[in-house]
Amino acid sequence: MGQRINIQYSVDVDDLAREAGRLVESAFIEYQTLQAHCALQPTDRVLSYEMAERLDEIRLKLAAIDHRLNDVSNIVLGYLNYKAQEQEASHHHPEGRNSSDPSMENIETTLQNLTDVLEPANHEISD
Repeated sequence: MGQRINIQYSVDVDDLAREAGRLVESAFIEYQTLQAHCALQPTDRVLSYEMAERLDEIRLKLAAIDHRLNDVSNIVLGYLNYKAQEQEASHHHPEGRNSSDPSMENIETTLQNLTDVLEPANHEISD
């Protein structure tokens, strides 16, 4: 197995299921191919260099399949986190306002403090 490199690219959310499905399908096809290849291996020469090489090749192919499935798992978990955050945002902020945002709370507190300070001054002038 060659060296692995992480890449990043974006896809439309509507295409994500198709892309993840394509990756899963290719991992399953590789697994089925490997399984069929293993079934054809003679076991009469288990203790040989040839068998050691074949076993190493099988292990490397299984590792590649595992990496692919891990990639898909990360994609699925990332999507689920995205959807959970989206639902949480729409649940907590139906008007588009983040009431739990600390900066918004600070602004509201500052406005209230200014209002409290200015109201007594307005009453003194009107008397």
